[in-house]
Order: sequence, then C-alpha cells, then structure tokens
Amino acid sequence: MSASDTTTDRGRPAQRQAEIAEYVLQHGSVSATELAELFHVSLMTIHRDLDELERQGVVRKFRGGVSAQPSSVFESNVSYRLRASRQEKLALARRARELIEPGMAVMLDDSTSTLELARLLHDAAPLTVITNFLETIKLLSGVRGIRLLSLGGEYFA
Repeated sequence: MSASDTTTDRGRPAQRQAEIAEYVLQHGSVSATELAELFHVSLMTIHRDLDELERQGVVRKFRGGVSAQPSSVFESNVSYRLRASRQEKLALARRARELIEPGMAVMLDDSTSTLELARLLHDAAPLTVITNFLETIKLLSGVRGIRLLSLGGEYFA
C-alpha cells in the first residue's frame, strides 16, 4: 500500500486510522515519520491516531514507531474489524444474500463479513441461522421467522 494506492478521504480520522491499522498489520511495524509522510499529515496527527489505535488494542506504540498487537488481541476487536475493508464486506454480503432463499439453513462464522450478511437476512424468513458469533446472535435474536442456533445450543431471546 502506498499513498497513491488509496483514494479515501484521509482527512477523516476514523478512516485514516483504519488505513493506518491495515498498513501496520501488513508491515508488522513502521515508524511514525513514515506514516506521517504516507498519509500526508503532521507527526502530531499520527501520534494522536496511534494513541487511539493503541487504546483500541490494535497497535502497540514504541519510541518513534508502532507495531501490530498480537493477533489474538487484534482479531477480538470487533469495532476495528467492522471498519476494516467495509466496502468489500458489504459487496460480498450483498452477493451472498442473493444466494439465500427462504427455508434454507445457513451457517455464519465469527467474521465481520458474515455479520454484514446477517444484517441483510431480515427478509429471508423462514430461515435457520447457525453461528458461533455473539454479535450475530444479538443482531438476529427476536427477528420473526429466523430460527437461531448457536454452537452451544438453540438461542431463545
């Protein structure tokens, strides 16, 4: 990824932070100066972004730079995962939804890509959804016509 590879509005902190996090994950570690140059912002802005990403548990700051947190910490951060590659996830979810018909049973894993799909299932009833993702369970609990099964058993709202 380079500055010319993205066309998003880097002026928006949340979007810029998501791109910074992806860049750090791809490269393992990077200097704050390199990030400031790449994202065309001041070093102070980068430090504020890195402080926020560290607070979220996505990265670990060290003197002059930042590194990715271990995978287990990063992967558990649903709020970050929801923002990462959002347009791609939405496109995948829309395409997958076209394949789902009433009466089917679908299994959704604990990815945020399938969470985007779950948001589109309200009109697919009757439907059985099997998942191990609490966020999906919370989203679909109480939706009329959707039978919800978690890997530990049936979920009753």
